[in-house]
Amino acid sequence: QQGSFCTSFLMPGPLGVACSGYDNGGFDYPNTWDAVVGQTTLEYTLPNQNLLYGRISTGHQSGVFNREENGQVFAQDFSDESNLMNWELGSKGFLLDGKLQYAVGAYLMKYDDMQIEAFQPAPAGSSMPITSETPIVEYAGNIGETDVWGVEVEYAYAFNDRARIMGFYAYQDSELGEHQSVVQGDPDAVWDYHEHLDQEAGEMRTSPYQLPADQTGNQLPNQPKHKAAATLSYDYPLSNGSSVTFYGTYNYIAEAYPTIANVELYKLPSYSRVDLSASWMSSDESLNVQFFVNNALDEIGINEFMIAG
Repeated sequence: QQGSFCTSFLMPGPLGVACSGYDNGGFDYPNTWDAVVGQTTLEYTLPNQNLLYGRISTGHQSGVFNREENGQVFAQDFSDESNLMNWELGSKGFLLDGKLQYAVGAYLMKYDDMQIEAFQPAPAGSSMPITSETPIVEYAGNIGETDVWGVEVEYAYAFNDRARIMGFYAYQDSELGEHQSVVQGDPDAVWDYHEHLDQEAGEMRTSPYQLPADQTGNQLPNQPKHKAAATLSYDYPLSNGSSVTFYGTYNYIAEAYPTIANVELYKLPSYSRVDLSASWMSSDESLNVQFFVNNALDEIGINEFMIAG
């Protein structure tokens, strides 16, 4: 980040003007991060050849450099690194005389310092320009210990030689660690006042600003608890040796919060869709024609919501 910043002030006599330039892309605060990451997996094969497994793995994300804008000066110009511990248990194999193929897994992920860029109280040791209308700063910081956990199931079942069904179900939940931030459009927001210099008027004035709210224990944004899909297919042979395969797919996405504030007013509603298709294959398998209708029931699903104003 580079540029210049100017301000003016009244003096006994001519108008005074002060300008300062800066050139800072994070290089004034060099830092390095490193970590050893890896995984350990234990597998056990049952007498029926199904597999049981357990896994422990780690992850690491380096810190993020912050921008210095509008005269903000951070005591530490970067966020802390984030480390992850992940535990997983699962099983894969066949059941019901081989008609059912499955894979199921449960996991728990623990982040020690998940990173977030949000409007937050200025970190300790920071300084703010006297012209700033709010003591709240948008910067990359860290959340306290954050947990994410869930279960995932995949399956494929053959009713007979012609009909089969396949799909998945996923459940995921999360809990934010200790964190406070300002979320735009919060209907329950609490406001306060901040004194600052009005550059145009050349005098001090008081402006309202939204106080940060405690987001501890909330769900991560854009994270539906439930997702599911199922595809039913049926092969229909024709008298000339060709065949037609019909497909029907159902998808479901549960409701989710668009921000970490978990405001019920803005919760994204759940939605589902149905896709239909058919595929014709010639007898010598040299020609294939497909027909499809996506979103056959003409449903509308909202998967993103941004608050403006």
